[in-house]
Amino acid sequence: MTTTAKTAVVSIFAQFVQGDIKGGAHAHAFRISTMRAAFEQMFKGNYSPITEAAALTEGKAKKTRAYAAGFASLGVIGTDCKKVDYKGKLDSTDNKLARDQIASLTEVTTNAFFKAFDTVMAEKPVKKESAPSAPSAPVADAAPTTEGDDAPVVDADTLRHNMAVEQDDAVCKIVALLNLGMLTGQQSDLITEALAAHAKRAVPVAETA
Repeated sequence: MTTTAKTAVVSIFAQFVQGDIKGGAHAHAFRISTMRAAFEQMFKGNYSPITEAAALTEGKAKKTRAYAAGFASLGVIGTDCKKVDYKGKLDSTDNKLARDQIASLTEVTTNAFFKAFDTVMAEKPVKKESAPSAPSAPVADAAPTTEGDDAPVVDADTLRHNMAVEQDDAVCKIVALLNLGMLTGQQSDLITEALAAHAKRAVPVAETA
């Protein structure tokens, strides 16, 4: 089938095909044309297409809310937007005023509908603020490592220093006890034997030939 492209698409059917193929502005143009046709029918007294479509707009999706806002702009169908009075056939000469009124109301209603519709569609998504992170707990000073129940760990240098102090203290006490004659004979003998053993260990072993 050979077709010749036209500069402007006129029929509703052709607008639908164009919008379905190209989307975007073409799809929106078809949406406007379809709504305008429904509004025109409403002012001619056919409310069913509008009331049926408006009942479908319950939901949280953006496009659903956009249609709901558009239909809300119409007010009460049959009261705020209602049939234009005329007698006989609408296309008769006597009903020119009614036809003009329908055309005017259709244009105004279409503009109001899409003003509300486009406002919702233009909404930017609201970014959810992330919950503030809990402050980090202060790092407690490291508790001293202990051996057993309460004995703190002492480094080697401190240990050697403490032992030297204790040795000096022990020697001073032994000397004082000797000078005061407070040691028993057995205690004195033990000290004498310890000194002799220490002196023996301190004598170097003679080298054999």
